[in-house]
Amino acid sequence: MELRVKQKKRAGTRREARPSQENGLDDLPIEVAVVIDENTARKTTLVSQPEKQGDASVHDLVSRLTAIRERLFWLQAVWATTLSHDVYQEADRYRQLFHDLGEELRAKAPDELDRLVVGHEALLLAEPISQKPTLPLASQRMFELAGELRSTPSAKPRPRPDGYVADGLQSFL
Repeated sequence: MELRVKQKKRAGTRREARPSQENGLDDLPIEVAVVIDENTARKTTLVSQPEKQGDASVHDLVSRLTAIRERLFWLQAVWATTLSHDVYQEADRYRQLFHDLGEELRAKAPDELDRLVVGHEALLLAEPISQKPTLPLASQRMFELAGELRSTPSAKPRPRPDGYVADGLQSFL
């Protein structure tokens, strides 16, 4: 009995000592988990809305677009191994930012944008995902209630006496 209690205490301390359980990286290989931890620690501010800079130089736009492109490549690789919806949404935000800055660069130097995109059109120029349509809460509750009504058992019929014949003349006997 004491041995089981000690083992449970040890197991509890092991769980508390592992901070990676909180962020869902336990099932990944250690190398991948380390890279993801490092990259989430040094999140860049590229996801935020870009400042409207009417006087941004072509060199600045190219450097920002290159950084976004590299981030998209990395996110695509992580998504391919994890199939994480959060990673896909982050990549979608970067792709939208790439589109916005790309339009600004296309107005100033279209050949530079073409040089950045060539060979990776499918990843960089894809349209953003459409959000799944959601049911209003009232409709969802109505469907749940209808399902509950269908699944409730109906009243059982009265038991029939022995020798019952369903001809409708039983009451005359």
